[in-house]
Amino acid sequence: MLRDFIKDSAIYTLSIVLSRGINIILVPIYTRVFSPADYGIIDIMAVVSNLVNLTIALEISQAVARFYAEMKAVEEKKDYVSTALWFTVIVNVIFVVVSQYYCNTVGPWVLGDSYNETLFRVAIFSMAANGIFYLFQNQLRWQLQSFHYAITSVITVLVSVSVTITLIFGVGLGLISVFYGQLVGYTVGAVFSYCFARESYGLIFNRVSLKKMLAFSIPLVPSSIGVFLAVYIDRIAIKELMTIADVGLYGIAYRISSLVGLIIAGVQSSLTPLIYNQYEEAGTPAEIARIFRYFLWGAFLFFLGLSLFARELLLIFTTPQFYGAYIIVPILVPAVLLAGMYVFAPGLAIAKRTKSIAVISISAAFLNTVLNFTLIPYLGIRGAAIATLVGAAMQFSLYVWLGNKYYPIPYDWKRYARALSVIIFLVIGGGFIAVSLWIGFLVKLLIWVTGLILVTWIIIDNAEINKMKKSILRKRDAKCVE
Repeated sequence: MLRDFIKDSAIYTLSIVLSRGINIILVPIYTRVFSPADYGIIDIMAVVSNLVNLTIALEISQAVARFYAEMKAVEEKKDYVSTALWFTVIVNVIFVVVSQYYCNTVGPWVLGDSYNETLFRVAIFSMAANGIFYLFQNQLRWQLQSFHYAITSVITVLVSVSVTITLIFGVGLGLISVFYGQLVGYTVGAVFSYCFARESYGLIFNRVSLKKMLAFSIPLVPSSIGVFLAVYIDRIAIKELMTIADVGLYGIAYRISSLVGLIIAGVQSSLTPLIYNQYEEAGTPAEIARIFRYFLWGAFLFFLGLSLFARELLLIFTTPQFYGAYIIVPILVPAVLLAGMYVFAPGLAIAKRTKSIAVISISAAFLNTVLNFTLIPYLGIRGAAIATLVGAAMQFSLYVWLGNKYYPIPYDWKRYARALSVIIFLVIGGGFIAVSLWIGFLVKLLIWVTGLILVTWIIIDNAEINKMKKSILRKRDAKCVE
């Protein structure tokens, strides 16, 4: 399992690095073309898009993931996949028609004084294209086609970015260019995803199969809404209690913090289908625990690095009006990590306890919402970040506690707590550095290297370190012989 995980996660992570790397390159362009208020509109529409994607198709893609691995016959697999596709297309078409009709009612409520009718209508089509692309691309994951998944991710981002930049600088369309770019990118990505798995689709719509999938996935909808609120209620609360420009400032900090998602996204993409295919094997729980340990090693180092160098990253990629966002990056990085770490607690999903998953997500979302509206009036965007972190920590803790009742995994929590304590101490220490830019950079680099040594010593077993050393020495000796 570990070998398959490393291979697949490497491919997924590479595609994510390329696609998100392109988006990071866009940050200095966008921050010079768009104001914080414009960035706030982009973020608010991203919130709406994610909500639509989670609810319109009733999370049927997750049902495909759960049932696909159990199906043995090719025709049976095709039956489920095709039914899910046509259901997704139908509900998204209905969504577009209804949303276009009520556009001028919903739009002003979402964007307030920043509402632009044409922009909102284009965004609606983009959301529907995203929903269909989401199902097509996820099917590549369920079929363990990690390479094709990576190709579609990169193509989608490249097309979207190319169209956006062309419309901004070549045509002068302004902010709406972002949504035209998304629409074209998702459409092209959906076409490529379909082509890579076209043998899985047909003119099949089986009501019995649909009923089985929806019985599994519908309880996940409130769960997904809970996850959505846990992730996005901060921006909604900031918009209501502060200004849309503050949403833009918070959004920049979140984008910097989401660089840590390069680790978690690759792990999620590769680990979930592997667990569903191998969870019945005796050695799988120990392998999951081993993978988690290596994951934490990388996650802690990313957390330390982004927290230490947040200000420098903002100085490089943004303009002065965005610099103040660095203060919340050390809070948002662990929040982003915890929000995605549920993949390491698969017990509830394996046991098909989707109602329990819904309760966890809704509870975390409720706590997050209460904390956001309580803390923001006193702490501003820092209060939103703290609320997001607490909600994510609660959600992950419940996933682990309840999931282990159905599928126990031998995690060494004391070891992880020691490593986390070291990282937090170093992050706090780095926050007190107040010297010139280059001297500060060198001091922070030294702190990061110290963290690397200490975390490796705590997280990685000596036997594993010695094994790595012997492997390196063998390769070096082999090269010398040649």
